[in-house]
Amino acid sequence: MMRPAPARPLSLPPLPPLPSAAATARPVRTVSTWIPVLRCAPLLGLVALPTLAHTGLCTVPEATHPTIQRAVDDVRCTEIALKEQVYTGQVSINRPDAITIHGVGAGRTVLASPLRRTRSTQATTFLRNFTYVVQLRPGSVVTLSDVTIDGGSSARCSENYFGIRAHNARIDLEGVVIENVRGRTTDFACPNVIAAAATAEGTGASATLGVTRSSVRAFQQIGLLARGAGATLTVKNTVLRGAGTQVQDSVFSGIDRGRSEG
Repeated sequence: MMRPAPARPLSLPPLPPLPSAAATARPVRTVSTWIPVLRCAPLLGLVALPTLAHTGLCTVPEATHPTIQRAVDDVRCTEIALKEQVYTGQVSINRPDAITIHGVGAGRTVLASPLRRTRSTQATTFLRNFTYVVQLRPGSVVTLSDVTIDGGSSARCSENYFGIRAHNARIDLEGVVIENVRGRTTDFACPNVIAAAATAEGTGASATLGVTRSSVRAFQQIGLLARGAGATLTVKNTVLRGAGTQVQDSVFSGIDRGRSEG
């Protein structure tokens, strides 16, 4: 019997050498692909910034606007929110753009006259050099709501006194109480003390006083006045109640619609 030949070792061809890292590296295209993404991230943030910019709402008092006057003088403030408190002082508004001022409610947000008032420097032929709690200079447009205007019962016959005066300007009052725009004792029946007025002077000039859901009370001579050919007065759902019995010769008007100028 023949024996089988011994098995010969299997001979395999040598494996090819592994490619080097340099040979396997793909072109660094991902770097150029990601760079634009990384560069866009800050740009996206910059695009979003305007939505976080000043929205026009200012609150009083706060660090940047401790008083109402500071807020109305800031042209960025188109809406002014007044917190609950008594604000003693005069407010002069000179804003050609429309602004809104609102409190948290009449009797809770109060604009009170100081005991000593500064006279206005507005050019006018009607009751010039007047004093005021709130005045609007020509061209101003204001909506005032949910506040009380307190005249302080401190008017004197030697001054021309307005709780609110819009001269060649427009003001709309909503949910506002105007009270105590009057004097006492010998200064009680002065003919030049007016709770709120719109006065128009000059060719083509106009002034508007709108009063809605409001109350004008404890006033002395005139509650609401529109004076001048271009003056308009609108009153809706509003109560007017004077301070009481005047002296016999005084003229006492809840609403006075005068058209004369000069």
